[in-house]
Amino acid sequence: MNDIGLFILRLVAGGFILKYGPPKIRDVNGKFAKEFEGLGFHPVSTYVTRAGLAETTAGALIVLGALGPAGPMLLLSDMMVATVSTTARAKHFDPSDHEDELLYASIALLLALSGPGSISVDSMLGVRLFDRDWLRYLSVAGALAGAAFMLSQRTPSPNT
Repeated sequence: MNDIGLFILRLVAGGFILKYGPPKIRDVNGKFAKEFEGLGFHPVSTYVTRAGLAETTAGALIVLGALGPAGPMLLLSDMMVATVSTTARAKHFDPSDHEDELLYASIALLLALSGPGSISVDSMLGVRLFDRDWLRYLSVAGALAGAAFMLSQRTPSPNT
């Protein structure tokens, strides 16, 4: 039953995340650019594209259950960047302002640490390379390091 639950979670969460990426990729200088500029990411088109690619890739890998913790790692990193950068702009943290990001980050953490389950592309292809506890923990550390790097690239205006 655990594998069915993981499969359903991957389909729902991965599917929702998958829908967020392509609009960013298609509209790098539109409404997303204004949001990213307000968060201190310059040049905005580069960061909007990166976020769109991360969300698209994460969603697809999570839905498929492919490449072990890679998809959850991208999602966790993306959600950490979103949470921290918007909190920095607001100058305070209110969990109710970040319900979506925290929920997706929690799901990403769960999937990174548990693996995709037996109903997954990795399992169907017999890929066991990613089925190692140390790699799962390393992926979480990698996600946090990736988020820290992206956040270090911010150059917020004095007003934000």
